[in-house]
Amino acid sequence: RLAVPQHVVLDALQPEVARAFERALSVLSAAGACVVELPLPELTQVAEINGPVVGGFSAVESWTTLREVMRTQRHRMDPRVAARVAPGELASAADYLDMHRRRRAWIGRVNQAVAPFDALVCPTVPLLAPPIEELRTHDEAFFKTNALLLRNTFLINLLDGCAFSLPCQTPGDLPVGLMLAAPGGQDAHLGTVALAVEAALRSCSDSTPTTARRLRTLGKKARCSCCPATPPVTPRCAVCSRVTRCRSLMDAAWPLGRWCRPWVGAR
Repeated sequence: RLAVPQHVVLDALQPEVARAFERALSVLSAAGACVVELPLPELTQVAEINGPVVGGFSAVESWTTLREVMRTQRHRMDPRVAARVAPGELASAADYLDMHRRRRAWIGRVNQAVAPFDALVCPTVPLLAPPIEELRTHDEAFFKTNALLLRNTFLINLLDGCAFSLPCQTPGDLPVGLMLAAPGGQDAHLGTVALAVEAALRSCSDSTPTTARRLRTLGKKARCSCCPATPPVTPRCAVCSRVTRCRSLMDAAWPLGRWCRPWVGAR
């Protein structure tokens, strides 16, 4: 089950990003995923968590690390970086502790809301890669664009969550990322979901063998010595149900462990 938050993460999408995202959801629905619209109004509360400090946690924590540099060598720093760090000087210890308290409560509310789902899904960033020249010369354009590019991923950072970003554009188009996210500590499960989503997206966009097809082909060509001649139960991926082989064989083929999910019925 995949949840699409309806607050914040879909705001101000460029048309190209919106089209790629809707196409990806259609592909996943057709592949059997249950895609659900989830209100999740908690995502609108970030300003309350970060307040009263402009820049929130980033400003406070970066000031703590860079305060001596800011006081003695600010002229050597990128002015835009220095402008983001400087508000952290105004935060008190009480402000910072209150921010953590509000954040912990917020994480609890969000985790409870998303518990029925395997992943949250949204665009990784709402924009295509922007032209650099205007951002070089106009501070206002830079900070506006920078805030949009950081917005969706920052929400998952604030959640103390985990995420994958997968390409979801059609061949020939500029890159668009599909972000799959989950609460903290669910990295392994989210990885299995991301592999299944990646396979579904690739199968509709090009002829490159997917992970599942590679494993299936490998299984036809080889068998390692630790497998019995006839496994008692056919091992299958718990996500996509395709036949897989034993872990030793898959380790040899994918040194980084790119099999679908812990298999059932065989070592």
